[in-house]
Amino acid sequence: MKIVTWNVRGLGSQQKKSMVKSLIKDECLDFVGLVETKHVDLSQWDLMAIWGQQSYEWVHSPAIEGSGGVVVTWHTASFGAISSIIAPRWICVIGEFMQDHFRCAVCTIYAPNCQNERLQLWDQLRSLKEMLEFPLMLMGDFNEVLAPAERRGAEITTLSMRHLKDFVFDMQLIDLEINQQFTWLRRNAASRIDRVLVTKEFIDVFPNLRVHCKPRVLSDHYSLIISSTAVVRGPIPFRSLDCWLEDTNFLSVFKREWLQLAPFSFEQKLRSMKGPLRKWNREVFGHIDLKIKAIKEELDKVDQKA
Repeated sequence: MKIVTWNVRGLGSQQKKSMVKSLIKDECLDFVGLVETKHVDLSQWDLMAIWGQQSYEWVHSPAIEGSGGVVVTWHTASFGAISSIIAPRWICVIGEFMQDHFRCAVCTIYAPNCQNERLQLWDQLRSLKEMLEFPLMLMGDFNEVLAPAERRGAEITTLSMRHLKDFVFDMQLIDLEINQQFTWLRRNAASRIDRVLVTKEFIDVFPNLRVHCKPRVLSDHYSLIISSTAVVRGPIPFRSLDCWLEDTNFLSVFKREWLQLAPFSFEQKLRSMKGPLRKWNREVFGHIDLKIKAIKEELDKVDQKA
């Protein structure tokens, strides 16, 4: 089981969709919960830009006057949805993670900024838990912290913090640890307002359940990856890169290697071309994915230092 929740701060740009697509690919995600999409309508094309040719399903709670918006989407080969409940600020999907044979309810939340509206949301979720007969996970942007230590510069426990703490206690939820102190940063402000809360059944089934942040890119929120086990990726497939076609020497290199394979069948030629093209790619471009990863890590170090 592998899940992500992320406040994307708008899902309209191609860069954001590409970032989500990279998350799905790099982390082998089964289930995706995105908040603050700022979309009134999402089309099949928007979701295809995220999943590509993989089989998927999705549900959407639209933004109101350009604010908010929640979309939940999943890989149908990994998660089988039974039903869903859609509200203005949250979506709950009930289903089964196939590989683990685990039925549960996963709720993606984008809590409002207004304290009174948050109280209404906590009450809605209390009622939801009473209705459900499944283990429950609540994840997303709660727009509040549990204690002053989770907000930079805070020294006292506010009434709103106590309301969230009471909500977690009443619901008998476990707040999963995250691998860093803050999940949201903006200028000098920082808070741990993004979190993952689960009922005890999740820990019973997945004792190694953990949450870690990916480097913060294109949003002031970190994405949270929820993982139950290590992923076995298997052999690395061979892929061509668009940048190869932009290199003026590519076609001449390809032609030279192809002509040397004249005695072989077409299928054998394609298989034999992998080695020379990989060697050429290393010499000309290097490992693109590793370079991108290194740049992201460097940006994250600068972000943390700032």
